[in-house]
Amino acid sequence: MPKIQITDTRGLEQKVGTGVVIDSSVDSTLNMDVHSVITATSQHSAAGTLSVKIDKGIHHYPIIHTGPAPAASLATGAHTLTAVNLSKGYCIVTANATSVAVTMPTKAHIIALFGGSSNITVGDSIEWSLHNAGTTVNQSLVLTANTGQAVPANIAGKVGANAADASSATVGGSSTGVFQTRVTNVDGSTTTIRLA
Repeated sequence: MPKIQITDTRGLEQKVGTGVVIDSSVDSTLNMDVHSVITATSQHSAAGTLSVKIDKGIHHYPIIHTGPAPAASLATGAHTLTAVNLSKGYCIVTANATSVAVTMPTKAHIIALFGGSSNITVGDSIEWSLHNAGTTVNQSLVLTANTGQAVPANIAGKVGANAADASSATVGGSSTGVFQTRVTNVDGSTTTIRLA
């Protein structure tokens, strides 16, 4: 099969090689079965907007993710997450007291994260991590609900400090929590569960 290339400026072209290349800045929906590697990128998305959606179907094979390096700590102390924060996939906050609140984004930020009100779909979800860069034992982060957001209760919503000696810690486990946030209503409401 010859290589097919689709571009904004030249349309559909036949090229030397095999496969399909889409080099386009237009909004498009592409449904295809892929049995090897798919590289999906967007150089035209605004920061804080998810630009690629992969529906794994019923097979649920692992997906290799490539993304930006984690940013420096977003805050020392309480912080409200934004669409831009979650779109990076790895959020770092430094606890500076016992039970520091890290509040989920507003519904407007969730809608923006999933590409706007015409693109957000009930059932869409993202996996992301919250890391506590604090090093003082018993200074934990606590994931906190915003309007329309449900979060894990009790210990599942807490991320312990990255303390060298955690023998007296009241919050056990890793200093990084892995969460899944699932859209439950197109108004930006979500439910977040802890995966690890």
